[in-house]
Amino acid sequence: MSTARFTNKDLHQSLVFGKLGILNCSAEGNPAPRFTWTRKDGKPLNRQRFRQQPNGNMYIDPVFEDDGGELICTIEQNKGTERTTVKPEYITVSVIGKKSSFYEKFVKFKSDDHLDFGLAKHCN
Repeated sequence: MSTARFTNKDLHQSLVFGKLGILNCSAEGNPAPRFTWTRKDGKPLNRQRFRQQPNGNMYIDPVFEDDGGELICTIEQNKGTERTTVKPEYITVSVIGKKSSFYEKFVKFKSDDHLDFGLAKHCN
């Protein structure tokens, strides 16, 4: 048995707005640790866009502007019935690029449940 420890060194990671983003978090130990991701500000992670991978990495698809900030990758390792090791690692996330007018219309469509891009006049 070996105590779990983080192996990633990049505590500041950048993602590109509107693209698939991958946040890296890796650790080793025996038994292998389990990973959990949270936001420092307490906002929930949208499970439709945030998908944790078995190796600890977090996929975000697509990346939004407000995905930046401080996220916490926590490893947990159980060593028998009475010993559990829990360690957090804070990762600062920057989002590169900015939202486009398409993004604004997409978000409005998602929130208003209707679509009106003025396309009807071009479809005749």
